[in-house]
Amino acid sequence: MAYIKQIPSGMAPMTPKLTVLLPESFFFYMKGLTVLDLSYTGIERVPESVCDLENMRALLVGDCGPLSS
Repeated sequence: MAYIKQIPSGMAPMTPKLTVLLPESFFFYMKGLTVLDLSYTGIERVPESVCDLENMRALLVGDCGPLSS
């Protein structure tokens, strides 16, 4: 079985018609994720599922504008 360790810059999935992404469970199976960069996304709050990331070492939220706690 192959494991994805990193998605290289510029290799984002081609999903031009994606209209909804439900982040509350999005990170549930990403227990090995250590860095999550949400910078410049315009998110208003960090998804609760981020709290389950046991190995998280950095959460980057630079210039998110409306982000609040």
